[in-house]
Amino acid sequence: ILLPEFLKISLSQKEIQEKIRRIESGTTQRVVKLGTIMELQIEVPDKETQRRVVEMDTLCRKKERIYLKLMEQERQLTEIAIRKIMRGADTLRDTIDAANYKDYVLPVMFVKYLSDSYTDAVEELSKQYAGIRLERQKKYLPFMVAEGCSFYDLYQQRFADNIGQLMNAAMRQIEADNNQQLAGVLSAVDYNSENALGTREHKNAILRDLLEDFEPLD
Repeated sequence: ILLPEFLKISLSQKEIQEKIRRIESGTTQRVVKLGTIMELQIEVPDKETQRRVVEMDTLCRKKERIYLKLMEQERQLTEIAIRKIMRGADTLRDTIDAANYKDYVLPVMFVKYLSDSYTDAVEELSKQYAGIRLERQKKYLPFMVAEGCSFYDLYQQRFADNIGQLMNAAMRQIEADNNQQLAGVLSAVDYNSENALGTREHKNAILRDLLEDFEPLD
């Protein structure tokens, strides 16, 4: 049994396309003839293997669409990021040297971006998968944001006395879960440092304002 989807994938492979061009050289027809397909001698595995190949190809195409969507979101994010960065910088202006604004502001903005992108990607997968299959598909996403570590988890806890510790823990967990892509990106600063951010009350107020500054960013 040859699944039509598997045949389509096989015919799209580079080496098969080259064989088709050689067989049909000299013709202007754009439709592959049945006789040509019969000459290709495509290896046909069992039906279950074909099904897995089709599922993997579908997943790869979805990942490509998700990636393109993330790129578009990044472009849109860039258009308004400067205003948000300036608001974040204003929050820190009286506490941290201007040269260090970006060290505290950019990781928060990046976690917001990762959280939004991951949520959108999971919602897209949820339209076709559920339960164990959904969890399996999530493992193939370009990155992950563990439960309890998203920007929105931190935002919901912005009034916590230990918000600095919570931000440190969330960022280090995200970095650890995506170590190949994010090694050293989110753990460069200490959001719980009273030396850098002032007393606990002052530090907590700054971090709360920082989270509130970025929460509307879509």
